[in-house]
Amino acid sequence: DGSWELFLQPVASSFHVRVGEKVVYKNRKRYIAHDWLKMPASGMNRNEAVNYTQWLSASGRLLGAHLCDEYEWERAARGGDDREFPHGNELDGSEANIDESHEKNETLVGPDEVGSHSQSRSPFSVDDMAGNVNEWVVSVLENEAAVIRSGGFFYTPITARSTNRSVVSAAMKDPAIGFRVCARLSQKG
Repeated sequence: DGSWELFLQPVASSFHVRVGEKVVYKNRKRYIAHDWLKMPASGMNRNEAVNYTQWLSASGRLLGAHLCDEYEWERAARGGDDREFPHGNELDGSEANIDESHEKNETLVGPDEVGSHSQSRSPFSVDDMAGNVNEWVVSVLENEAAVIRSGGFFYTPITARSTNRSVVSAAMKDPAIGFRVCARLSQKG
């Protein structure tokens, strides 16, 4: 009928929802129901993420939009004081969507709405830079390397450290990998 729908299989559970319906993690104790239109965009490979940001810029919707590079991403996550996580130097499952959030139970894990875990907001008021989904970034160390930063809903707190980076296949598509859009403040100079 032309309406949008989502098919999602984070790990062991699967969901099929239409616009107006929520993703419901039935056996969770908290963060049970989510509007999937407010969840992070995930499940696309690196080239698809890059193409989307290029379209955003070219369409005029967000001039200068691009996939964040590692320096941009890490600065937004850590601020200026070298903290380990966006909100401080320790992280547990009550502060971000990581494996500990839902008893390390693979039937309960999956993405949450962006901003659900405001306790781990960065110094620049950026949400979900620890946990929820890993994020594609442009590598600053290896020219063509496909790099993801942070950690996701199925990973331990150590992977959600702001310094965590993993080189993976650019073709990888996974519901635990999304991306963040960066843009320049000015198009001049």
